[in-house]
Amino acid sequence: MVGDTRANNRARFRFKLIPGLPIAVFVALAFTAIFASSLTKYDPRAAALIDSMESPSLTGGDTDHLLGTDLFGRDILSRLLHGTRIVLGVVGSVIFISTIVGVALGLYAGYTGGFWDAVIMRTVDITLSFPPILIGIVIAVTYEPSFTNVVI
Repeated sequence: MVGDTRANNRARFRFKLIPGLPIAVFVALAFTAIFASSLTKYDPRAAALIDSMESPSLTGGDTDHLLGTDLFGRDILSRLLHGTRIVLGVVGSVIFISTIVGVALGLYAGYTGGFWDAVIMRTVDITLSFPPILIGIVIAVTYEPSFTNVVI
């Protein structure tokens, strides 16, 4: 009887922890996106060719660039931190648009049934049969890189 109580407590703790971890990751990303300018002292777009390809200071480099610099001398850490703004914008847009379209199509297919239900379901099946990375590569090659094309 005592073992059952411990097992129930562990299961209850695990189910309380599961939603907490993604929320903590999202809060950390949102904090990083909002305060990216304050967290780093380098401009992510400013090139300094004299600082090109510096090794990270974590591995014993003699620089103050925590993650080093790229080929053009731009600080990699500041580029990562400022990139979270774009990532959160793309992710938020994709989730919002796909939710609206998916719910509308699902409600329509469920309400009407019959022919339109079959058409919508076959369209979804065909769409899901293509690998997303392949679609992304085709769109990137066909059109110029932009925020709208990334969301599509």
